[in-house]
Amino acid sequence: MLANVSGELSSSTARASAFDKLVAVAAHGALHDAPSRTDESRCHQHTRTNVLDHLVRWAQGICDESASIFWLHGGAGAGKSAIMQTLAERCVALGLALGSFFFSRRDATRNSVEALVSTLVYQLAQSFPAAMQLLDSIIDREPLIFKKSLQVQLLGSLVPVLQHLVQLGIISDAPQLPRVFLIDGLDECNEPSQQQAIVHAVAAVCHEHRIPVKFLIASRPEYAISTSFKWYKEENYVLGTISLSEDPDAEADIRRFLEDEFLKLCVRHPFKRMIPSKWPSHYDINRLVWKSSSHFIYASTVMKYIWSAKESPLRSLQVILGLAVCRTTSPFAELDGLYHHIIGSAAHLDEVLQILAHCLYTSLPSLDSIICIMLNCSKEDLSIFMADMTPLMALSQSVSSPHEQKVKLLHASLGDFLRDQSRSGSLYLDEEGYLASKLERYFQLLDLHSRRKHMQPDWPASGLPYNMLKSQIFIGIRKSGHLPAAQEVLKRYRLRDFYQCQLRFKHMHQGIYDPPGPEDLSRFLVAVRSIVSPFCSFIRKSGES
Repeated sequence: MLANVSGELSSSTARASAFDKLVAVAAHGALHDAPSRTDESRCHQHTRTNVLDHLVRWAQGICDESASIFWLHGGAGAGKSAIMQTLAERCVALGLALGSFFFSRRDATRNSVEALVSTLVYQLAQSFPAAMQLLDSIIDREPLIFKKSLQVQLLGSLVPVLQHLVQLGIISDAPQLPRVFLIDGLDECNEPSQQQAIVHAVAAVCHEHRIPVKFLIASRPEYAISTSFKWYKEENYVLGTISLSEDPDAEADIRRFLEDEFLKLCVRHPFKRMIPSKWPSHYDINRLVWKSSSHFIYASTVMKYIWSAKESPLRSLQVILGLAVCRTTSPFAELDGLYHHIIGSAAHLDEVLQILAHCLYTSLPSLDSIICIMLNCSKEDLSIFMADMTPLMALSQSVSSPHEQKVKLLHASLGDFLRDQSRSGSLYLDEEGYLASKLERYFQLLDLHSRRKHMQPDWPASGLPYNMLKSQIFIGIRKSGHLPAAQEVLKRYRLRDFYQCQLRFKHMHQGIYDPPGPEDLSRFLVAVRSIVSPFCSFIRKSGES
């Protein structure tokens, strides 16, 4: 009997030792119930209902979605982590969750692939004692298993544990049984190669080893991740996807969040007595919804600032709307940090800033063909330049020009950031400097294309009316004509030539050509000088050659 007791104690001690080793290598902050996961991490009540309901049905196996892997993606600040947190809690309550991992770039314990497998295995051991029975022998045989490569960890621990639980009937493809792993913020895993390796590893679990589990992965649609899921689909695997950038309910959900927060604020804020009735106005709410651009991060950042007891809520809202100067900390610190990280990490930063400046500061369409002309690059190069910017910019088919793609800024507040040097710092875009640097290019295009009877293949398929280029030249002169760079350009271009371009465009597009009379030219010159004055008095008179 004493021998039996001794043996049981030895086994228990070994099991405790193995579990202790597992605890030591797991990333505690990556769990759904870690201290860092606060109320603010969840979806606001009665928002994202369609997305959450669909994903719960998929997790339960009671919808038509047959995918083993589901990819929830959206731009920076779209609300992916809040959805994943809410979903993780629901799946735990429903007995569907096998484990979760929340990546975070700012946390060294969960910003790489190193602790992913050990953390998922730890959760299996916590939930299912039978898993620990197998892990005892695995860890005893290879104590450093969780310090090895992702592939070795996967094949040496996660796969055999899952297979063991399947054999015991704990995991199966029957509805309502535990089956789902949730991985949030894959883009916050530091190395793109690691991001790709994780997608391949997850695919191997589901398909090569045929284990009846599901993985829900949330991330920004960054290049490495997008190409990995493209590979996954090319392997003829079914991939479930939801794009939060295309969520038709996002705007209404943000409006509900703002209205609910303002209602609570009017009752609970320390300075609530200062708040008048019917505040804020519908116009103010509409403005905040528009600035959010279907991304919750702007609305959330705004409300945190307005809730602060360091300032009157009325003045805080005025600061947000640009109607008052900030007297405390910056209201957009969190948002600015996000913009700095994404833009500052771009491999082709100079080109990215030029693309952004074109979208913000010109009246020309943001078509890929026009931007390529401005940058003197190919469309292939443009795609490469924008590869790191998918959280903030997107290329989509132009409605007005079906054969063209248009660059779209996904955050309306991004322009505010880039125009304000106190916020953007080294990323600041100087409007006058940009327009001066492109003025000669505008003149060259005007002259080049007014002389051609047919538009060239690299020109926008829809053509570019003379008035559009003319207007852009006038804007450039009016805003940057006082700069030496712009004045040097203007010295090389005569107003008479400018006028001749106008006539050639009319001839090309309308079949009209009337030689200019002195009075016509004079009226034109007076009109131009009224726009460009006083900076361009040195432009030669109409009679000068």
